[in-house]
Amino acid sequence: MQLITKEFTKYKASKYRVTIDKVTQEWDAFLISFANSTQYGNNFHIAPQAKVDDGLIDLCVIRDFPKVTAPALLISMIDMSIDMNKYDMIIKTPRVKIEFPEDLPGHVDGEPVMLGKEVNVNIVPLAVNVATPPPELKQTQNILSPLIEMLPVIPRTSKEEGKR
Repeated sequence: MQLITKEFTKYKASKYRVTIDKVTQEWDAFLISFANSTQYGNNFHIAPQAKVDDGLIDLCVIRDFPKVTAPALLISMIDMSIDMNKYDMIIKTPRVKIEFPEDLPGHVDGEPVMLGKEVNVNIVPLAVNVATPPPELKQTQNILSPLIEMLPVIPRTSKEEGKR
């Protein structure tokens, strides 16, 4: 944890060249993410308004921010309010190109990869069929629920029952 804290506080935003709809801009960003659904996983929502069937990618850009505000940024990912954070910008687009002066490290579905110096992301609308639970099944909002579910159930012995 000390290493993470030390490295995180030193991490600076990088300059990216971003092209959307034939318009190219340079942005300083702490993080750039492409989202086709609302969350990374484990109830961390990077793009609360994203829809898998709208034919658009949500380009999520987190600008450099004061590191002391990191806990608030994380909480905004949990309570689905990150899109209201002043350091976050989300742009819906069918395609985007990101250019970087050196090979760009990234993650694809949680796996580390080297993306090269140019990344092109395009949406192919309705190309995949996905089964989802019915709307009446409410998703948990507790970040600890997945961890709690992994804990083994330890049955009480009759001796323990008598001590209560």
